[in-house]
Amino acid sequence: MIKITKNNYITEIIKSNVPVIVNACAYWCKACKKIEPILNDLEKKYKGKIKFVYLDTVNTSIEFCKKFDLRFGGCPPCSGSKIPQAIFVKKGMMLKRVTGFRNAKDLSAEIDGFIAKA
Repeated sequence: MIKITKNNYITEIIKSNVPVIVNACAYWCKACKKIEPILNDLEKKYKGKIKFVYLDTVNTSIEFCKKFDLRFGGCPPCSGSKIPQAIFVKKGMMLKRVTGFRNAKDLSAEIDGFIAKA
C-alpha cells in the first residue's frame, strides 16, 4: 500500500485513474493493525481495479482533513472520529466511508458495490 503524505495525496488519490480506497489508520490503534493484513490481501485480489493507499491519521494534513471531512484525534483541529476508516474515492470525490473494523467478506462486499457504481 502506498503511504499518503501531504506531498503525494493529489497524485495518488485526487488524480488517480482508478478508484481509490484510503485506509485511514493510526499506529497505536489495535483495530487498525487487525484490518491491515485483510486490506493487503484485498489489494492483491482487486489489483488493477482499485488502488489501495494508507493514511496515517496522526500525521494528516489539515488540507486533506478538510477535503474528505476527516475528524481524527491527531488531525488538528479535528477530533473524535473512529478509526479505522476505509474511504472510497473516485476522481477526487469521496463516495463512501466505512468506519470501524470489518472482516474480509464484509469489506469485499463493500468493494464490489463500489466497483459496480464506479
